[in-house]
Parts: sequence; C-alpha cells; structure tokens
Amino acid sequence: MKKLVIVIVIVCSLGSCAKDDLLYSCNKEADSWIKNNLANVQDMTRVEWLAIGDLTLQNAAYVAFSPSQREALWIGKMEEVLTLDWSVPERKHIQTALDLMNTYSSYIFSNEPIPQHISDELEIINYKWETYAREELRWCSSLLYAILFTPQAMNYNKEIDTNFNPVRLKNRSESSTPPDCKCNVDKKVGCEKGEECRTRECRELVKLCGSIFARVSCDGMCVIVIPGAT
Repeated sequence: MKKLVIVIVIVCSLGSCAKDDLLYSCNKEADSWIKNNLANVQDMTRVEWLAIGDLTLQNAAYVAFSPSQREALWIGKMEEVLTLDWSVPERKHIQTALDLMNTYSSYIFSNEPIPQHISDELEIINYKWETYAREELRWCSSLLYAILFTPQAMNYNKEIDTNFNPVRLKNRSESSTPPDCKCNVDKKVGCEKGEECRTRECRELVKLCGSIFARVSCDGMCVIVIPGAT
C-alpha cells in the first residue's frame, strides 16, 4: 500500500510559531489563506474540507473550525468507515470508537486543554482499543492509522483515499527551515511498519501525533530500519 503520512491538528496551539500574528498555522501562506477565507472556512462541511486537497491548509482550517465542526468532521468519517465491508467483531469495535467519540466529544474537540484526569482516561481507552484491534482483530498499523489517526476519507480497500490528492503546502522559505516532525519518539507512534521514530532535526508540532483519543506532540522523524544495521 502506498505510504501516506497524514497528521491533523487536534488543539489550537501554535506555540512553536515565530510570529505572534500567526493565528491558524505556522505556515504564513496557510495562515493568510484561512484569514482571507475565514467566513467560508467556519461554514465548511466535511466534504468541503476534504476537497481542500492540501494537508497544511486542512490543518489550518481545522484550527479555525468550531468544536461542532470538528465533531461533525470526525463523526462523519467514522460513519463512512462503518459502511465498508467488516466482520461483525470489527464493525462492533469501530462502533465502540464512534460511541466513545460521542461520549468524550466535549473534551476531544474543544479548544480548551483536556483536564488531566480525562486525558488519563482517554489514554487508557485508546490503549485498550488499539490492543484489541491488533491482537484480536489482527489489524495492522496502517489500518489503525486510517481509522483513528486522521479524519481523511477511506476507500473500499480500507486505505486512505488519495482521490483528493492531499499534499503539503510548500512555502518559499521551506528549503532553509527544518521539516515538520512526523512522529513521537517516546510513544513510538506515527511511523509505518519497518520504520522507527528517532530524534532528528525537525520542528516539533504540538499535539499532532497519535489517535483522536490520545494526541501527543510530534518530536521525531521516521527512519527506515535495516535489519542488522547499527
């Protein structure tokens, strides 16, 4: 399956931005695009968000979304996933995730920090859900990612739908700045099979890695592991 790394903003935290006037993205072009189209963005549906077709703009739009828009984006995604071909246990497990999203929606889609006791609950919930998916349903990391780590659409092959051609917006100063981090070194999330998350020079992204229930900061880069290499 074609590798596609997609991360999506869960909290509105732009602490790593150098400019105080950047409200929706550390990327100047994306931030400007959102500001110039704010009224339309804050009225976007899930279909319109998917049609943006640019990951950086989608991330910035997500920051500008209201909590109810974020909830609709994710709930719509999970309802779409349920229409795919699943076994009875698989469908039940996906429905459980959807039910949990509804239960904790006031926290996971909010602009406010999640209280620590709720964050601890969600981390346990996420661990149990992923463990069951891996050990009982035999789901691979790429399938888990496609279901619970991004609101991007899935196709009938149960892969991220690339028909919207999601790509990252580039800017003129990109070549002189470190790339965005893609994974979390401590939690070891964000990389594909055969890769490891390692500390490299990259720009940390706050709360951009992990599943919808257990977001962590991206602080490393995925490196292909060659057996026997040191």
